[in-house]
Amino acid sequence: VRAQDVKLEDITSSAHNAEILRGLRDGETAWAAKCLDIGEEFNDDDDEDDEEEEEEQKGFVIREGDDCGWLGYFFWRNKHV
Repeated sequence: VRAQDVKLEDITSSAHNAEILRGLRDGETAWAAKCLDIGEEFNDDDDEDDEEEEEEQKGFVIREGDDCGWLGYFFWRNKHV
C-alpha cells in the first residue's frame, strides 16, 4: 500500500486527526517551527462540547480507532518535522 493511497478516515477517529496525518503524509512545511502534541483523550462524559473541543485541539488525540502505526510512519517520512 502506498502512503498516498491510504484512506485517512479509515485509520483515525476524527477529522482533526486525519488533517494532522494528511499534513505529515504530504510533507507540509509548517511542521518545521511547531511541535505535535500526542496524547490520550480526556473523557469528561459531556457530549455537548465535543465539537467545540475538537476545534480547540492542537495535537493528535488518541482514541479508539486511531492507528498509531500510521502516525509514526507519516511522522518518520516527513522531512520537515
